[in-house]
Amino acid sequence: MEVTMSGEESRGADEALNAAVVRVKGGNDTIAGAGVLVTPDRVLTCAHVVSDALERDRDIEVSVGTTVLVDFPLADGVGRRHFTAKVEQWVPEEPKHCGDVAVLRLRDAVPGTCPLPMADPDELSRRPVRVVGFPDGELGMVWHRGELSGKSSGDWIQLSRADTRTAHVTGGYSGSPVWDEQRGAAVGIVVAVQRKQDDTQQAFAISVKAVLEKLPDLARALTPDPFRGLATFQESHADFFFGRGDDIEEVVTALKGDHPAVVLYGPSGCGKSSLALAGVVPRMRRENRENYDTVVVNAGIEGSLLSGLATNLYEAVRTGRYGDRRAESADQVEGWLADKGLVDTMNRLRGRTGSEYIVVLDQAEALLDRTDAEIEEVAGLLFPRRRPGSGARLLVTLRSDFMDKALKHPRLGTLLRSSRTLPLTPMSREQLREVITKPLEKAPAVAYEPGLAQRILDDACREPENLPLLGFLLKQLWDQQFAGRLRVSAYESMHGVQGALEEHCDNAWKQCVGENEKVAAARLLRGLVKVLPGSEAPLRRRLTREEADDAGWELARSLSARRLLVLRGGKGEPETAELAHEALINVWSALREQAREDGKFLAGRAELDHDRDRWMRDGRPSALLPGAMQLTYIHNWLKGREPELTEEERDFLARARQRQRVHRARIRAAWTAAAVVLALIAGLGTFLVYQQRVSTEREEESRSRLLANYSAEVAKQDPGQAALIAMGAYEIARTDEARNAMLRRYDQFKDAAWVLTGTEGRIKNAATSVDGAVTLATSDNGRATLFVRQAGGRTQRVQLSHDEMVFVPLVSRDGRRIAYLSATDTVVWHDIELTADKPEDLLGPAHDLSAAEFKAMSGLAEIMSEDVNLMAFSPDANELAAISGSRLHLWDLATGRHRNVPGQMSSGYDAVWFGQDKKTLVVQNGISAGVSTYAVTTMDVDTGAVRKLADDVNTNSMYGSPVGLSGDGTVLVVCREAEQGDDTKVYQALRVTDGRVLNSYTYTGPNSDCGSIAVDETGERFAVNTFDRWAVVHTRQGHRVQETETPVPEKTVGRLLRYGGQPLVLTLDEDKRTLTALPLTPSDVDGEDIVVNTPRLVDRGKTMVARIKPRDEPESDEILALVDASSGQIRSKVKRPDTPWPPDPTAAKSLAVNEAGTLVADVVGNSKILIRQIPSLRKAAEITTLAPPVDKSGNAEPLTLTFLPGADELLTLSGSRIEHWNARTGRRLSKTIDARTLKLGKKNPPLFGSTEGATDSGFAVNSSSEAGHIQIMIYGDPVLHTVNLRTGKEEKALRVLLGPDVERAFLDSSGRYAAAKTPGGMLELWSAEAGQQSERVIGPLGPLGANRSFTGEGFTFNFTGNDGEFYVANGSSVRFQQLSDPSHFKTYDFAANQYYVAATNDGKTLLRALSEGGFGVNGGGGRLDLIRLDPEIWKRHLCDAVGHDLTRDERRGLPSGLPKVICPA
Repeated sequence: MEVTMSGEESRGADEALNAAVVRVKGGNDTIAGAGVLVTPDRVLTCAHVVSDALERDRDIEVSVGTTVLVDFPLADGVGRRHFTAKVEQWVPEEPKHCGDVAVLRLRDAVPGTCPLPMADPDELSRRPVRVVGFPDGELGMVWHRGELSGKSSGDWIQLSRADTRTAHVTGGYSGSPVWDEQRGAAVGIVVAVQRKQDDTQQAFAISVKAVLEKLPDLARALTPDPFRGLATFQESHADFFFGRGDDIEEVVTALKGDHPAVVLYGPSGCGKSSLALAGVVPRMRRENRENYDTVVVNAGIEGSLLSGLATNLYEAVRTGRYGDRRAESADQVEGWLADKGLVDTMNRLRGRTGSEYIVVLDQAEALLDRTDAEIEEVAGLLFPRRRPGSGARLLVTLRSDFMDKALKHPRLGTLLRSSRTLPLTPMSREQLREVITKPLEKAPAVAYEPGLAQRILDDACREPENLPLLGFLLKQLWDQQFAGRLRVSAYESMHGVQGALEEHCDNAWKQCVGENEKVAAARLLRGLVKVLPGSEAPLRRRLTREEADDAGWELARSLSARRLLVLRGGKGEPETAELAHEALINVWSALREQAREDGKFLAGRAELDHDRDRWMRDGRPSALLPGAMQLTYIHNWLKGREPELTEEERDFLARARQRQRVHRARIRAAWTAAAVVLALIAGLGTFLVYQQRVSTEREEESRSRLLANYSAEVAKQDPGQAALIAMGAYEIARTDEARNAMLRRYDQFKDAAWVLTGTEGRIKNAATSVDGAVTLATSDNGRATLFVRQAGGRTQRVQLSHDEMVFVPLVSRDGRRIAYLSATDTVVWHDIELTADKPEDLLGPAHDLSAAEFKAMSGLAEIMSEDVNLMAFSPDANELAAISGSRLHLWDLATGRHRNVPGQMSSGYDAVWFGQDKKTLVVQNGISAGVSTYAVTTMDVDTGAVRKLADDVNTNSMYGSPVGLSGDGTVLVVCREAEQGDDTKVYQALRVTDGRVLNSYTYTGPNSDCGSIAVDETGERFAVNTFDRWAVVHTRQGHRVQETETPVPEKTVGRLLRYGGQPLVLTLDEDKRTLTALPLTPSDVDGEDIVVNTPRLVDRGKTMVARIKPRDEPESDEILALVDASSGQIRSKVKRPDTPWPPDPTAAKSLAVNEAGTLVADVVGNSKILIRQIPSLRKAAEITTLAPPVDKSGNAEPLTLTFLPGADELLTLSGSRIEHWNARTGRRLSKTIDARTLKLGKKNPPLFGSTEGATDSGFAVNSSSEAGHIQIMIYGDPVLHTVNLRTGKEEKALRVLLGPDVERAFLDSSGRYAAAKTPGGMLELWSAEAGQQSERVIGPLGPLGANRSFTGEGFTFNFTGNDGEFYVANGSSVRFQQLSDPSHFKTYDFAANQYYVAATNDGKTLLRALSEGGFGVNGGGGRLDLIRLDPEIWKRHLCDAVGHDLTRDERRGLPSGLPKVICPA
């Protein structure tokens, strides 16, 4: 636990002591004692030495600022000069041998002196030490040699003489440092001595730890801050960099290899830069101290990287780092770099050859935002096409989420494929423990309060990828330490690892940003982030002072003082601001929300910069300036923010506008030159046709991308219109952007029978006709929208014209009349022409109904729930019933005549419906004080007679009303709380005419509220909803309850409808922009029923083979079933046999299907396999393998099954033994092969269960492209071995050697390509033909399964069998890669991460679990969903769901160029 006071290299003990020992003088040049220099200008001594120097009694306090004289009698070059020192701290001796320390402060550091290293003694017994003193009567100083004898009382440690020849400790030794010969540091200062001077005399010292506990300010000055917060560790912080020892070793070893570069990649915030700069660089430098240097190039800086590097190198020359000055200017160095390259330039600057260099290219993802010319310039400098000299080793750091984009780049992709790539994964628990505890070992007087380190570790392990948050927390704890302790109270006030940075950001924002600064703050935050074209992930961006404006720059200064921003420049250099760390983008709520709100601006700016870069790269041709349509799009996202653009961006736009003005002028003059043009066309016809075709294709692709991006923006307001724009974009040109825009809308509407979108604002309430054909929706800003679905699924939409806000939408049972309540205290109603061809013909004239009673209603409608029915149409829609206060009212709509319904309720009414006829009202009575339930009654409109239908109706509902009435008013369904308790709800269907209970449905589950209720037209069925589950119940008893899953609705609207023979409900989505008609198709299984790792898709994805154990029947038998993948219906099933030792259900290959999809092999015991036919599931054969290995706990290693392609032959792997079977007959086809006896690798892997972590026998078996052969691989050994099944021997000529990091791999059916998994869950694709040098052609891709919801699972990949084509479904995308042409690939990008369960052989049909909790029995479950990657299927469904094409009015507000017809009528 050494604390080094100097950056000097280690010195000898004599030199160190001579430069640090101080003599404290009293009056008349007397000697009061000694001291030790502990910082360049601080002296540590004893309090009583100071008192003696001042000739005061030792118990009289010495004031701060009192001066004493000191000198350095042993220091070279100081001479006999005396120096004045002021008392900075003085702690007198306290009872029980505590205290007696003081600190003196020199005016300046004294040349020739150096602070002494100090350390807390880790051992107190028999440690050789020495002390120097200045006793009275002696000439000069006297050295004392002794040893530590152990701890004494209080803060003292005992110091004994080493032998009888050494001097005794006397006056003049007090305050002198006690130098530990073994430790090479002072471990205390002499404080007292026994008066006797015989062989038994003992002296005493106060330990360094005790000194620093008494003097916390000195402790802070002595101990460098070991935590960096959000800042990157640099080479100077190597002593405090912990947790990555193994990773440092791996990178250093890779740098010594044969690859031209080493690429260190990992997620943002995992510590790549710190590992490179504070771990790898110091380690490489230590190995060759005299002849080594480091060059760091940060790709994230603004301006030219070449110029920046030249400036940094020249600064090193100017300050003498390289000795004599050998360059006259930065421009000269830049010229050398461009002409000679980096290594030759460095040798010239250092004045010698043969030097070793490590070049670190940090934040390489920022290169993707530079022009091709800039990238080529950097590439030529750092990684030229010819192999750089042996003197340079290149280390690149790269964010893993930009790996795919970098691989696509023609220059960077070449580098990555030829480099050694190393993943940097999140830290393990032990690594995090080092990060938390090791730095404090450098601070002997600072420690965690008991239990705090463990709490921080447990907290950090929950999300180990959030290393920046941990670093920030530790820095805050250090800064807030008290009395040398990092405190639990501070940790709790910061809300732990996750909360510390977020709370700091929020507090800083509140302190800096008031109401008057919000505009400037928004501009500042916008400028601090950027996105790359085609990406939505924000990145840090360096913002100039000019872009921020004066008000924004003042905010930047304030936020910089709070460590959120880093300011650079000044004194003639451009001033810039940058986020202190990338992690702030996700943690800082104000920044995160601003980036989300300004997503369109950021994406548009990225596209603008991309277009400008292309224009610059191609020589600034006017043809590449934005055209009219692009300028319109730019103006839409710019929205008056042009001053926030850079000068270069504004110039680019100005040139584009000027070109458009010139273009319009040329059009006016075009007729003048018509003859000339015709002559040119005649002469150059063929050439122009070709050019026109190329130009047209480029224009179409550009327009397609533009529309696809525009679709994403429109989706935030009108997802239906966005779907139409995306389809139009794809029809114009099949670009990736257009395809993915279509996919996202298809994924949003996939479950819908139809959707209703395009309301003016978020939907607050909606009403429908009995058949769902007519829907009236009102929004949160008081606008109304009418939707009418007509024959053939056509949907027409009308925005109602009204001057005031409207509420309480109402639709008659037949849909031919609508009404709503206006804020003018008027009810307005219209007749509807259901078969009208045009939207403007749907709506009849407005009829106003004014009455005083409506005034109270309009005020109530604004504050009450969206689901309260304050008005109702009679069955024939000729009368209107309404609630006003405690009374019910009726109006005749034809005459406007009003009458009161007799009677009233003291508690008032909350909802009203008409019953089976126009004389019967069904009313929901209000809640009385202290009562939390409703009562529902019927009332005769003529007599006021009341009959109770239900009481104790629950008031709480999750997603709609807890009361439902059938379309004809004959059946009422209510939700009540059962007597069993709060978690049990009973839904009762009641006949309105007499209140008879027709049927009941009881729900018991985790949700305490009632679900919403939807009843069909005649009251035959009703549906109830709880979270994502629906139960459809018949009102006639004896029918089975049908259950299904859907996306979780915001609420349910209207009644239970019918569509294609299935019940359907109309729901409002979470964003309240879309009304979705969801079919309630019953399903036999869902994700929770599927046993982990078993599903397999057959019959081109139509059918799933899986093991099933119903979640609601935990004691039931497990079955093997064929399930319709789309509906979840079981087509055939068979009970799986009971076994005493059931196989591990998590085994990845315990269920296998042959290539033809006609046989399934199912492991039913430790060594037993049943083969069944598909689709009947009849037993075809039974196989008993050799017994697998068993671990110490008696658990058997799972069997592994592999069907050979194109045949009904099965391979089984039991431990290391491979058996070959005829799957139809169960007959053994060849002798058993034991992989352990083949001596395939340098050594066999450990036996299953023999060591910790040996979870299997370490062998993997796959099919081979060679008939009659198999592939065997040892885990971690990158060699694929080909073994002949007939002879049981390896054919070494067919060996395939892959990269050193490969853990598992398999070949495609042609044997030319291999897919390989590497550490960190990464995936690589190799060209790997036997007998030829293997070469990685793609990757690394991944990490696999690494996203917020799932880690290590939820992905699938394989070769498709189509000429080296490979797919990987992972995270939010599915990628198809053509290995024969690595530049050719296609991606399908979803809007969010997916959990992939299985895929067809071609990868085009995927089974996924729509859940946030994982997959499988007891694993959280999830709704199973089949999705096909076929744009034609998407288009058909989207057209059916949206139900209309773009109208003429809609097209007026959209970019031009959309196809005239997108969805045919």
